[in-house]
Amino acid sequence: MKNILKAARAKNSVISIHEDIDDVLLVSTGFVKKVNKNLLILESISPEGIPSGDKIIKLQEIILIDIEGIYETKLKKLYEGYLKDIIYIKYTLLYKTDNYILETLQISKSKKLVITIWINNQEETLSGIVEEIQKDKVILSIIDSYGYFFSKTIFYYKYITRLEINSKENQVKKYLYLSKKK
Repeated sequence: MKNILKAARAKNSVISIHEDIDDVLLVSTGFVKKVNKNLLILESISPEGIPSGDKIIKLQEIILIDIEGIYETKLKKLYEGYLKDIIYIKYTLLYKTDNYILETLQISKSKKLVITIWINNQEETLSGIVEEIQKDKVILSIIDSYGYFFSKTIFYYKYITRLEINSKENQVKKYLYLSKKK
């Protein structure tokens, strides 16, 4: 384990450490800051890619290490973007009419902002960038949490029950999506 951690440090790789055999989804993710024969100092990164302090972990507690996987790659991109102040751009949303839903859709389309939409009070949401607004329909390019284009979805906007535009989660999706186009 120690040699793997040292190699990750040398390559400046983001890693995920699993310490709980009963909950392998519980992870600590970040950069290896230091490692000795007993301990690891992990420079932690939040799920949004924000630096979140150091974590000291006993090597004997580590049951699994993920290196350079899709999740780790995502967090490294977010971390690098965060440090360059790219992700957390604030837009002033100016509402000029009383049709907030339609206007929010138009803002998403014109500024290419990721939007999250709830339809008919369902728990499931659609997240993406509005591509087209027709008379009574919307065409949305769905983007997943890793910034990948998933599909184009067409729906009647009269069924929208809730919208979220330019949230931190949506900004993360947009940043990852745009970084894949480079």
